[in-house]
Amino acid sequence: MTIDWAKQDKIELMHAQIIADYTGFDIQEQTKGYNPYYDVIINNKKIEIKTDFQANYTNNICIEFKNTNQNKPSGIEITKSSIWSNTYYYDNQWYIGLCKVNDLKQLIKDNDFYIVKNNKSGDNNSLLYLINCKIYHELCNINIKIKSPTIW
Repeated sequence: MTIDWAKQDKIELMHAQIIADYTGFDIQEQTKGYNPYYDVIINNKKIEIKTDFQANYTNNICIEFKNTNQNKPSGIEITKSSIWSNTYYYDNQWYIGLCKVNDLKQLIKDNDFYIVKNNKSGDNNSLLYLINCKIYHELCNINIKIKSPTIW
């Protein structure tokens, strides 16, 4: 399965625009295509953007940490972002939650989250932490109510 980067860029831009509208700051930069270090810059802060379209079924978000094809760290382990932004579903509502990357890393370090292997991302098969949406909701400094990201 090949990733459609144009579609992915569009999803990330829609996600970033919601953050920009909420915070009142403009999007200063959006990366295009694959960038393992950050997706957008808003208010001089690099932000990693993730969208979990199945969170309403699984009650979890996925946090990638290792590329198994290359046997190298990825995702949360190599991001240069200071802010992590993830869509998730909690208490019958979709949200975009923003937290500090260091807080998310500490949460992962302090807990024994279930790990799954993702074989659906083309050349980038990966290992992911599954984090319950309620736990992520409580970690976030900002939780923005949104409509379903499946319409993006």
